[in-house]
Amino acid sequence: MIISQILGILAFLFYVFSIQNKKKKNILLMQLISNIFYALSYLILQAISAVLIDGLSFIRCLIYYHFDIKHKKCPLWIVFVLVLLSIVIGVFTVRNVFDAIPIIISIIYIISTWQDSVKMIYISFIIAAVLWIIYNFYIGTYTPMIGNVFEIISGLVAMYRLKKGKCLN
Repeated sequence: MIISQILGILAFLFYVFSIQNKKKKNILLMQLISNIFYALSYLILQAISAVLIDGLSFIRCLIYYHFDIKHKKCPLWIVFVLVLLSIVIGVFTVRNVFDAIPIIISIIYIISTWQDSVKMIYISFIIAAVLWIIYNFYIGTYTPMIGNVFEIISGLVAMYRLKKGKCLN
C-alpha cells in the first residue's frame, strides 16, 4: 500500500508539471510519465479499470505526441478508436458506478487532448481531477486525492497564467 502511495505522488508531480506547460507536446510528454506511475499505483491496488485506462492514456499521449511534434493533426479515426477502446474496457471492467469513472475520464482526455486548445485541455484536467477524487476515495488511495486537489489548483493557475502569457514552455 505504501508503494502505491509513493507511485501516486510521483504520478501527481508529473501531472502537475504537465499542467503548467503551455505547449501541447510538453503536456503530453509529462503525462506519458504520469500515466506510467498512475497505472503502477492502481495495479498494486488491483483497480483494474484504472490500470487499463491509464495504459490506454499512455498510448493516447504517445500517439498525440507523435502527431504534435510533426505539427500534424491526429486523424479523427484514431480518436474514434481510442474512445471505442475506452468503452470496451468499461464493458469488461465496470462492476459498479465508481468503476465507470476512469472510463468517463478517459473519454474526456481523449477528446480534449485531441483539440489544439490548451485552455480546453486545462478545463478537462480540472473536471477529471474532480472525478478522480471521487474514484480515489472509493478505492481508498488517499495520496492521489491530495494530488487531485493540487491538480485542480494547478489547472486554475495555468489557465490564469495562459491568459497572462506566463505558462511554462
